[in-house]
Amino acid sequence: MDVSVVNQAASSQFAHCHITAMSGMDSFHCTCIYAFNDNSMRKELRRSDLHVPNIQGPWVLCGDFNCVMFVEEKIDRFLANQAWQREYPDAEVCFMPEGQFDDSLGLLAIYPRVCGGRKPFKYFTMWKTSLVFLDTIQVAWNSQITGSKMYVLTTKLKKVKASPKELNRTGFSDIQATNLKNHDMVSAKEVMHLNPSDRDLADIELQEVHDYKITHKAYLEFLRQKAKVDWIKAGDENTTFFHQSIRSRNLQNQVYSIFDMKGVWKDNPIEVPEAFLAYYKDLFGSVQDNRTHVIKQIVKTGPVCQDHHKAILNSPYTVDEIKSALFSIPGIKAPGPDGFGSYFYKDTWPIVRDEVIGGFLDVLQHGKLLKEINHTVITLISKVKCPKNRIRGGFVHGRYVVHNIMVVQDLVRQYGRKGVKPSCLMKIDLRKAYDIVDWLISKSPLFIVMEWLMVTFRELLFFLVLPGLLCLSSILESLFVRILVDKMAARIKTWSSRNLSYTARMQLINSALISLHMYWSQIYILPKNVLQQIIKICRAFLWSGHSYCSKPSNVDWDKTCSSKQAGGLGFRDVVV
Repeated sequence: MDVSVVNQAASSQFAHCHITAMSGMDSFHCTCIYAFNDNSMRKELRRSDLHVPNIQGPWVLCGDFNCVMFVEEKIDRFLANQAWQREYPDAEVCFMPEGQFDDSLGLLAIYPRVCGGRKPFKYFTMWKTSLVFLDTIQVAWNSQITGSKMYVLTTKLKKVKASPKELNRTGFSDIQATNLKNHDMVSAKEVMHLNPSDRDLADIELQEVHDYKITHKAYLEFLRQKAKVDWIKAGDENTTFFHQSIRSRNLQNQVYSIFDMKGVWKDNPIEVPEAFLAYYKDLFGSVQDNRTHVIKQIVKTGPVCQDHHKAILNSPYTVDEIKSALFSIPGIKAPGPDGFGSYFYKDTWPIVRDEVIGGFLDVLQHGKLLKEINHTVITLISKVKCPKNRIRGGFVHGRYVVHNIMVVQDLVRQYGRKGVKPSCLMKIDLRKAYDIVDWLISKSPLFIVMEWLMVTFRELLFFLVLPGLLCLSSILESLFVRILVDKMAARIKTWSSRNLSYTARMQLINSALISLHMYWSQIYILPKNVLQQIIKICRAFLWSGHSYCSKPSNVDWDKTCSSKQAGGLGFRDVVV
């Protein structure tokens, strides 16, 4: 597409221009930046916005900002304002390989809007604000269905879908427009205060205000669930924040271009889904023969479960356990293919309780699961910010696969030490990732306990969703990173018997404890709660000489981590 470029401002570190398509349909501002290496000279760039004319509309800043926190971090950036995100939500930037220089070529592509087709059903909590919500669910749920308990549950869920859809068409089809309309009606009623003696007008005003509160509450519930933000407190009506969160999620949940299995770049809206389908068909469609099976006699020669362990594992599931597991799922988690998340079961629990409990108990006791409910949505998420070949796990120049083996050995070596919480380490299949595990091999060492679980592995149906998100399991993550906290506490316990001075404790924190954290953080992305525990341990050791101290610190930890020139101790902040 031909464009017209008009230069509007320039300096030694940036050039600002206005770009307009020859068709006149699209236009935006663009600022190209190449910042100086010296920090003091870069301050001129931060003050240079005074020389840029007032910008109205989409604006993108691109180039080398020369401002990074780590040596290996990418120095090239593309930044855009909110007007750009509203005008060009389908824009994408692709960075080419660096080559011999530190800078990478960035290609800005603006893709045309593509209709995503019919969206699948999804339960929204705003529907429960309707006065007839529970009644409509009750009527649909009371349908007489014959068959197994799981079949009855799935069939009733299908029938229930029609009730919220009808409710949505009658009162929630355009919740934003309804919310604005009711707000305007409430504002218009303010003129009634000019005639306060009219009782009828006062009653009408109260009713309009009541309707607006109900509609606005439903609108905020809709935005909160779409944005997947659960920390906004009750009463906060920051709808601008919700809209921005929704736009940010939409930008992250799109795949516009990708390399296919043969290394060919695909950016066509038709070719991109085909590249994903071809990859997963090859991944799940291949079968390997002549597998060596696990010999049960060899397994029995090692440690096995005792009778009391077997009794615990074979104990029947209870109603409270099923309810606790279901209610522990956060409502903002993505639902399954049926569209019913945990919000639905929590909102309608008195109605659906018996069928849900009966269906789950039937599966857990008999190990039979319907194929129509044993569906999994395959979602795509990168383990790193920029998934490229040069930053993969192995076969990279200057990086050794043995490093990963050494990390695993370090974790397993002290796994059975005394004084820790009882736990279990299971080797399922270390040779391959989860998505290509041969379930016949995994089944062999778990032939008794995991029989009912194998139903989901053998008969699982996969759905590929583009875009999508993946919620990684936090159980294994917390299991391994907990070792870091225990190792720090063990070292402090040894040092506590030596009556160390304040200066010695300060040196040990910087040279031993925080260095230990730095080593682990190069391998794992440590959760925030683990980082907070590390700070708590270091702070307690600094002021008390022990790994735990209930007394408040003499100085705030953020002040302690500041430089010595600023009055701190120069500790490295583990959160940064």
